Amino acid sequence: NDPDLTSALSNWSDALAHLGDFAQARPLAERAVARDRAYFGAHHPSYASSVMSLGSRLMEAGELEPAERAQREALDILTDVHGADSVAVIAPHHNLAIVLAQRGQLDAARVHAERAMTLSNQHRGPDHQHSLLASFTLANVIAEAGDFAAARDILERGQPRCVARLGAGHPLCASMLSNLGEWAMRQDAPDRAAAYFTRALDAMKGRDDDPILPAMWIGLGEALLAQGRRSEALRLLERAAAARRASAPSPFDVADADIALAHALWQSGQRTRATRLARRARATFVAAGAEGARELAALDQWAASHHVPVATK
Repeated sequence: NDPDLTSALSNWSDALAHLGDFAQARPLAERAVARDRAYFGAHHPSYASSVMSLGSRLMEAGELEPAERAQREALDILTDVHGADSVAVIAPHHNLAIVLAQRGQLDAARVHAERAMTLSNQHRGPDHQHSLLASFTLANVIAEAGDFAAARDILERGQPRCVARLGAGHPLCASMLSNLGEWAMRQDAPDRAAAYFTRALDAMKGRDDDPILPAMWIGLGEALLAQGRRSEALRLLERAAAARRASAPSPFDVADADIALAHALWQSGQRTRATRLARRARATFVAAGAEGARELAALDQWAASHHVPVATK
């Protein structure tokens, strides 16, 4: 029950997750929670920190309901111990914003995202890395609600500040460009999207194993497909799907890559394989129940418009 060992377990879990080794990260987080609860009790900040880390691992695995419970437990403990306006509550507010957005609870997610950003700006300043991350998350929540103009404004103002503070090659700064590309695609602007994704990938050169790269490959692949550049799109989307199958902890991440590849394969005439991938993704969303309802509806809409036989008896 050495507290230093428990801290090391949590830190090791976070480091492995950052490197994309999610399978090894989660058991370490679970061990840290058990040790902290036994050593400190269930109302101690160290236990709250371990619970937060486990919540992040659960979120990465697509287990959103227990992830939300973990982040709420951590927030309650840290609020009781340190106060509602303390620096300690920024992280659980931020994490709750992410998991609630993934669950489709966008109004609640925005409340937590705005709280995290406000507190981080107050305690750390608006150009601190954690404040920039909080603004990034708030922009994502706003975009998910459909207000792309407001979300784009936040990131177009924040991205140069991110570069000035952290450097152009920092994953957060590159992710801002990638998300601007994603929103451009959702606004039917593939040329603008391709430019953003290309800038993001250029910034990430030398980070070939970074777990955020598959999302950028998918984004650029979809933009290229919309431009009619099918062979280039297929190469990127095949690479993204392989990477996701090799390392993604969440079935949703694998399904997302499979769908993007299925779109390209269908347009290229490889319809048997496209149908197989779309069916596999659909099974993932059906198995997820309410958590996969939005993704299932989008997939079924695409399948119906292209006469793809994804529904199976």
